[in-house]
Amino acid sequence: VDLVVVTSAFGSDGDVGPMLALARETRRVAPSTTRVVFVSNPKFEPPEAHPFGDHEKDEPRLEFIGVGTEREYEELLNNSEKRRNKLTLPHFWMGHLQEHFRVLKTVTGYDVPSVSRKEKVVAVTHPLDLAARCFEEYLLLSDDGTSNKQITCVTAVLSPAMLRCEDVRSPVFGGCLGGCITKSPKLAWSVRDLMVDVAFAKKLNAFRRQLLKTTQTTYVPVTGVYKDWFLCHGGVLAMWPAWFGGAHPDWPKTVAQLGFPGEGGGKKTVSTEASSPSTTQVTRFLDSAVRDETRVWVFMVSSGNPPHSASFFKAAVCAAAKAGVHAVLLTKHERAVPSLEEIERLRKKNAPKRKQLNLSFLPRTKTIHVPHCDLRLVLSHPGVAGVVHSGGVGTTAVALTTGTPQIIVPNAWDQHDNAARAKRLGVATEISVKSFSAGRAGKIARSMHALDVKRGQVGSDKLEKGRTLDGDPTSWGGTRRAAKHVLGFGTPQIIVP
Repeated sequence: VDLVVVTSAFGSDGDVGPMLALARETRRVAPSTTRVVFVSNPKFEPPEAHPFGDHEKDEPRLEFIGVGTEREYEELLNNSEKRRNKLTLPHFWMGHLQEHFRVLKTVTGYDVPSVSRKEKVVAVTHPLDLAARCFEEYLLLSDDGTSNKQITCVTAVLSPAMLRCEDVRSPVFGGCLGGCITKSPKLAWSVRDLMVDVAFAKKLNAFRRQLLKTTQTTYVPVTGVYKDWFLCHGGVLAMWPAWFGGAHPDWPKTVAQLGFPGEGGGKKTVSTEASSPSTTQVTRFLDSAVRDETRVWVFMVSSGNPPHSASFFKAAVCAAAKAGVHAVLLTKHERAVPSLEEIERLRKKNAPKRKQLNLSFLPRTKTIHVPHCDLRLVLSHPGVAGVVHSGGVGTTAVALTTGTPQIIVPNAWDQHDNAARAKRLGVATEISVKSFSAGRAGKIARSMHALDVKRGQVGSDKLEKGRTLDGDPTSWGGTRRAAKHVLGFGTPQIIVP
């Protein structure tokens, strides 16, 4: 073995999924002399992975090592009321800081300092993985001046909001602040930095204080944790194309801009033979809507099951009824979706009159709930007229590149910034969580009926924009380029596809 690539991730499916895809792609293209290890909560253990240490040169496999337990992760995710406390998630992540640090020492072989490390190590980490940043700091300040040169830590950033510059006008951790102070970004950043330090800095600095005692260096507490401290010095992988957020002089010099994770290549044709059962179910629902000449809107929230999920899907059912469209409710959290009896009651209560929709007959709106599906396949279907979502970067990217109209209801994290970027491209409408209602969403969806265009299209100019964005070779392929970049183990550079 001459190289070990460690990919670690914390967060929900939207955070972990792209990092797992990177680990898999790295394993696929790496030579047999490279070990690839994925580190995350056991909830995300890939089925093909083998326990850490089970490496065979003749048949290299993806290795996995878990941090925390699946039970505590599921309990936190399912208890959306508990997460109304803004400190719940930061405390959960910071609670595994020490365990995650020990895992990194074990995986990199640094827990046995007397052993000479001949292989190089690249640790690719998610921004929520502050243990990796502590590990890098520990390496840089340790007395061992040779072994730490064999280890490089890199941060994979999934959305532009994480890289501080004047182009970012909505704070990542603004939470309840939303976009209300985006006209004064410096003030927004200052408030955000203070909020983040309240949530993260105390436990982080306590851990760093104990850790740095062994390096015989002067302890200096961290402030502005998510201002720029969280970025590893070895490099930054920017996982989006330039048209979504171009390179900025304020970015670190080690940034490599790689494109959205996954592959593009134009709108996909939905094939039930190659689709999951959920995708096949949605496809049949959409095909039926096309035959009935009724439009369909997709409603979804972020994978982290935010506290407003139940009220969101209730409003979604009402909005679909008011607009006279069918609805796909996309979430794996079944308890957030109204019961069939409740859906029928809401549909009848909110059904509009024919004149409101300017229709010769009033369609009976239908609703379907699916836990997951291939979003790109679904949004590419001609029966889909639009999508209402939280503004996660992955969903936003798919909607943009399939030319699908969007109503974005951002709640926290990078969602406000992603929504602002989609709005600037002219293909999205933003509604705050507090303002999202059946009446407002239904009115926007109804306005689509007034456009003399085919189902699933806002207009020829915006449809063409979606095709152009998807056809741009820099839009997708980020996972593939990132894997090659990591295996190159050189100085980060801008990679042109």
